[in-house]
Amino acid sequence: MPDQTPKYLDVIVSQEALGQFARFEITLEDLLGTRDVTRVKVMVTKPYKVTPEDIGAAAKAMILRSTTGDEFWYDWYRGFSDDVPEVADALSMPEIPEDEEAELELLLPIDDTSCLLYCFERLDEIAEVMEQNRDACVKDVCPLGELIEMADLVRRNEGKPIAEMTFPDSIKREFIVAADAVLESKPIPEEYLSLFRRFTDELVARDDYTATVIKGYHLYGGSDAFACDWGGACALLERAFVKTKDPEIANALGYIYFSGASNNGAPQYPKAFQLYSFGANNGIIESTIKLAEMYAGGLGTFRSPSTAFFMYSGLFEELRQDFIGGDYEGKFAEVAYKMARALETGNGCERNPLLSYCLYLEAEAAVTYREAYHFLGDGQLSGLIRDGLEAMEKEMRVRREKSFITPVPTMLQLLCAEGPLQIELKKIAAKKSVPESVRIVAKRPKSSLSSEADPMLVLVPEIGYCTLQDALSLTAIGPYELITKKTGPFTVTDIELQEASGAIVFYEHGEEAAYLKASAFEFRLSKINTPKLISRI
Repeated sequence: MPDQTPKYLDVIVSQEALGQFARFEITLEDLLGTRDVTRVKVMVTKPYKVTPEDIGAAAKAMILRSTTGDEFWYDWYRGFSDDVPEVADALSMPEIPEDEEAELELLLPIDDTSCLLYCFERLDEIAEVMEQNRDACVKDVCPLGELIEMADLVRRNEGKPIAEMTFPDSIKREFIVAADAVLESKPIPEEYLSLFRRFTDELVARDDYTATVIKGYHLYGGSDAFACDWGGACALLERAFVKTKDPEIANALGYIYFSGASNNGAPQYPKAFQLYSFGANNGIIESTIKLAEMYAGGLGTFRSPSTAFFMYSGLFEELRQDFIGGDYEGKFAEVAYKMARALETGNGCERNPLLSYCLYLEAEAAVTYREAYHFLGDGQLSGLIRDGLEAMEKEMRVRREKSFITPVPTMLQLLCAEGPLQIELKKIAAKKSVPESVRIVAKRPKSSLSSEADPMLVLVPEIGYCTLQDALSLTAIGPYELITKKTGPFTVTDIELQEASGAIVFYEHGEEAAYLKASAFEFRLSKINTPKLISRI
């Protein structure tokens, strides 16, 4: 029987040949003697340390040969990849450091190591592009000139302190984008902060769009890199907005004009209204909220509280679901407060004290979570929500208690209206004078996309209670009547409350799953009915 063991070709590669391959003077097939690299065992006489000059020479060769994407990969680039690990190792390529502090340094080719790392980052990008353009010439699709420039750049900067080094605009732009992203979460060393300022200013002077936007936002309120300059921010963001009509920039400009920050504190409402309208029409939630505020007060436009209420209502459900899903930094608290206030006063809608109070409670829950996560700017909003709650509690004579007994547990029906519930009915044995009862435990079923179930926003206005919970527990106080074939948790898609009889009917996809009748139902703050709230740090 013939030998089925795969045959491998043993290839000896010299240091000189490795250098020729690195400069793309020969192809990978020339180097190994075969195009099928899966059947090759490579031995190297002596490693070759690839240099920035080699990569520049390879780029020149690609330009002269009009190398296609297919040739780029098969004839050269995969020799630096895991496809031929022996060759890649023999070329002594530098490894990417894992130190997070080096993330900005890697963007500046200041020596051979960082220059090579920069070149191979570009080559990785070129490989991704050419994979989709296999028949196209690399020189026509990707900027090979940048690779050619690298060797000369390193030699030109050799021996100079980093503050005096020169770099092409493409590197400056990439550096300021990365530094801007880092500055959002942590400070950067002064050396790199100084470079960030210098590169940004140099690119702004050339009317570079990216730099113009970045500096505009840094001047907008100030940062570690640039002091606050509302007038400067306005000028730069206006220049950027003219070019792209970016709705995010329109929103930022809207705030500057609305607040009067660039006009000695005097609001410029007509300009703000125009920019917020553009932002709102392009899906910017903050612009929509501010535009509604302008309609409510007649600022820069005619006064129309009903238009404002309509706009808030259009945002409410989406923001509410975002909050339940974990977006505690969102604008749900603001929108819930605005609607609660309108319903309290009847300004732009029919007055509805109960609904107003419910929305105040939801606004309170949202702002509590936001404060727990240390987001700023909530002090004033928290005070307004608290004032609204106190006024409505006084009017409706609500007292915040630890338990509530009701003949009809409407909070269970409300939760089911927002999506399926997983229900479990547990019989509780009688104790002394307390008759046997049934505990209803409800929670959201796990989705196929997540290992955790979504929380529920539980609202019990009768005792001033609203928070996110993983589960809800209610007790059906005996004597009771329970009819069910379910022995464990089951999914409920609809709940019918029969107020006359005091019964709850649970439905699973249109079919009755359980019937429970009791004299009353009790909601009590307990181990289950506690808020899912991150502890303060």
